Amino acid sequence: MKIIMNNWIVVFGFAICILLPGVCFGENPLSFEDYLSQVKVKNHDIKSASLSVDSMGKKVLQTEMIYSPRLIGDYSFIDDRSGSSLGSTLQLNEMVTNAWDLSVSKKWGSGTTTSVGYSNSINALDLQSPYEVIPGVSLSKFTAYDIQFYAKVEQSLIKDFMSKYTEAGINKNKASVKSAQYIQIYSAQQILLKARSIYLALSLSREIVNFRKAELQRAEEILKWSENRVNNDLADKADLLQAKAFFRQRQLNLQLAVEDEKKTCLNFNNMRGKSSNSVEENISALNDIVSKYSNEDLTPKGQRADVLSAKNTKASSEYAKLETEYSLLPDLNVYGKASLHGLDLSNSGAFNQAIGVYKPTYSVGINLIVPLDFSTPEAVNKGYELDYQASIESLNKAEISSKNDWINLTETWRNVKARIASSLDIKNIQTERLEYERQRFQKGRITMSQMVNTENDLDDATLNYYRYIVEQISIYFEAELYNTQPIE
Repeated sequence: MKIIMNNWIVVFGFAICILLPGVCFGENPLSFEDYLSQVKVKNHDIKSASLSVDSMGKKVLQTEMIYSPRLIGDYSFIDDRSGSSLGSTLQLNEMVTNAWDLSVSKKWGSGTTTSVGYSNSINALDLQSPYEVIPGVSLSKFTAYDIQFYAKVEQSLIKDFMSKYTEAGINKNKASVKSAQYIQIYSAQQILLKARSIYLALSLSREIVNFRKAELQRAEEILKWSENRVNNDLADKADLLQAKAFFRQRQLNLQLAVEDEKKTCLNFNNMRGKSSNSVEENISALNDIVSKYSNEDLTPKGQRADVLSAKNTKASSEYAKLETEYSLLPDLNVYGKASLHGLDLSNSGAFNQAIGVYKPTYSVGINLIVPLDFSTPEAVNKGYELDYQASIESLNKAEISSKNDWINLTETWRNVKARIASSLDIKNIQTERLEYERQRFQKGRITMSQMVNTENDLDDATLNYYRYIVEQISIYFEAELYNTQPIE
């Protein structure tokens, strides 16, 4: 009698959970989309991946700063006590020079670098003997001011003509960064795919808990019927023992289902950055999730992120090969400079001379650089060519894997729909059969073994149906990996 009372208490508690799900699972609804929003905001791995993508996108902008204008300042101090210099008529004891230069420089897409600037040199001279600076005026110590306004142009004719070398380096860095960004995006997508699967798993585990509770309740009824029949000498004691074992098995199945639900709750909360093995919210039922996605078509709207990463790795390797080829070439640079000078014993006088265009100076030049090591560059270029070929192979592998996975997804998507239809029919048939067999068992027309087999057949049919619908939705979520759009 005590065992029966305990069993009724268990069944009554389970009935409350079935009739009042808010008591067990909470009253606050948490839709599929709301859960994913929480995961995107609170999951540490997704936050890290998102921050990495943003940081890489900003840091790569540094590579284009080579075309940004630059302000260049230069200052030098010279205390020259070496005496007269070659070609100078001045006999010097000492010359102290303070010189500074200020210019604005910019590199252009043609590979040309232009600069405009202003320089001022203040020279304090100490002569060994007086020198006639101007007619009638001789000085042994005086200060001369040399001011210059200038414009300068430099151009590479081979290595960086039309900025080929510079652009190769910039594009190499951009492609490398994009490849790394796609890897981070793919990682975040995998986490979201896992989050979707966990939401499905929790919905499924709660469906199974409810299913196990219903099974336990039926097993309780079978046990009572068997006890009554044995007590009335209408059945053998072996039937009662089998009914008790069957009931205990159903209790164990429910216990395992509850344990599985708690583990799934822990994973569910872990994905949204929460530490708990219980989910208070009321999540969407499995059939509601299925009805939303089961009629959708699988249509790729982009590419998989790992393929996009491989494409950019290939592009980066190609640009690295070009950059290296240009860097190992000989170079021929030409430059020209035009300047306006002013030289006077006063700063204002020198300045007025310079802006008066009285003393222009023009210069042109050429610079040739030829590497004398001819064997090493060939080996280096070969290494970068092999790296480029390796990136092509990696891209081919990624594309083939992606295409084959898509073929498998679409075929499984079609097949699983047929399996779901069949499994649902089987589940409904087994449900109808169970109701019929329960009536026969109650009237003593079938054995306990037949009743147990009928229950187990419905158990198998129900679990198969759940497995197929979860598989269908999982396929749809995995297909969303093919919707990645290129990073601008």
